[in-house]
Amino acid sequence: MQFNNLFENLRLVASLIESESTGTPHDLATRIGVTDRTIRNYIKMLREMGGDIAYSVRLQTYYLRTPATFRLGFEPVTGYAIHEKNHFTKL
Repeated sequence: MQFNNLFENLRLVASLIESESTGTPHDLATRIGVTDRTIRNYIKMLREMGGDIAYSVRLQTYYLRTPATFRLGFEPVTGYAIHEKNHFTKL
């Protein structure tokens, strides 16, 4: 699987978890076109990234036990000046 597809799928799964609308693991797998095992792997990855994810049998959805927002990637850091290639000075 290409990284781009993995990232997009993780982002989609995380979004559905945040909105508590994943459906069953099998429904979720069918919805995004992957296997049930892949969904289990995605959930494991998201948990390893800090997601406090649980599954409600009654509601048939994954959900976050602790509110959080999924982010993956680099964000700019403020308070540093670049004065040479790969050298940063804290302001």
